[in-house]
Amino acid sequence: MYKALFSTDIIEKHVFEKGVLVGIGRDLKLPQAVAQERCRKSSCKLHQMWADGFTIHYTLECLTDWILEEAKTDDDLYWYLHKRCRETKELFPVSS
Repeated sequence: MYKALFSTDIIEKHVFEKGVLVGIGRDLKLPQAVAQERCRKSSCKLHQMWADGFTIHYTLECLTDWILEEAKTDDDLYWYLHKRCRETKELFPVSS
């Protein structure tokens, strides 16, 4: 379980940043500008995760959680996720 959290190889910072940006855009179907904005908002956390040696995959899981949490109070972000992401119902369960 813990092996998946940390990278066994050193990942260069620009490779890490690009991997996270491309991954979050792909996973949440966000436009490039929105994905860049979300990565910028979390840049301190992302930089720390890179410095600590976390994998890109685990970092994407964390960033996805942070973005979904932000979407609860950000109408524009919620709209992007609702409009583009196929798993919207899974991301934001509707209570009956």
